[in-house]
Amino acid sequence: MFSHIPKCGGTSMRELLYNSASKSGVSDKNIYIPGYNGLKIDRNPIQLNSFQLKAFHKLEIRVAGMHVPYNSHKTYPSFGNHPLYFTLFREPFKRFLSHYYFFYYRQGANGCKGTHLSDLPKEKRTKLIYNLSNLYASYIMGNVKSGLYDDVNLLTQLKSSLSNSNYVYGLLSDVATALDSLSSQLPSWISIIADLPKVNVHNFSSTYENEISDELREEFTRYNELDLRLYDHIVESLSI
Repeated sequence: MFSHIPKCGGTSMRELLYNSASKSGVSDKNIYIPGYNGLKIDRNPIQLNSFQLKAFHKLEIRVAGMHVPYNSHKTYPSFGNHPLYFTLFREPFKRFLSHYYFFYYRQGANGCKGTHLSDLPKEKRTKLIYNLSNLYASYIMGNVKSGLYDDVNLLTQLKSSLSNSNYVYGLLSDVATALDSLSSQLPSWISIIADLPKVNVHNFSSTYENEISDELREEFTRYNELDLRLYDHIVESLSI
């Protein structure tokens, strides 16, 4: 199960996972990756209607990659009893910038098309930062929606989840090591067959990162303390 956190190399990972599963002989009927194998991109479980969800529950999924949180198998029996989860994490501020410049600046979410982050009205910008806050905590706690968690006391629980034997994770900035870690935990019937391809990569965020004010960075830090502490723990745990 690849738990795809937005703007953490997930689209590239989905392609790698699909190609790896197919070349490993996994049947298409046992692969569930929206955007591949005839599945529409909006077929994440949280987006399914009651009719689609009923059919989804009947599937026997062996390989999956989508926007689902950790422990989703407790909600969706089609994932099996104890699947192996894999997640890529990215430095939180870089992830936020990439998220804004892809979904808001480029695609026009919330009426922000073509508007740089620094040019947003302060009230709108603050609300947006808050609504997109602590996304990593949300995915680990069990909800793909950001802005739900801000209690730093949750850090102990988050660390505990990351230490579970069925949770493999790595850094987008060191994806080769992350894939090696994943490969070492995979069952014998599937192998990672290549390096991570570059899919859906845009450079808006890196282009304008140097133009972000100290005030905006401070505001981001204030609303994302939980994710920032969590990311520091992730980096530390992977360096041991």
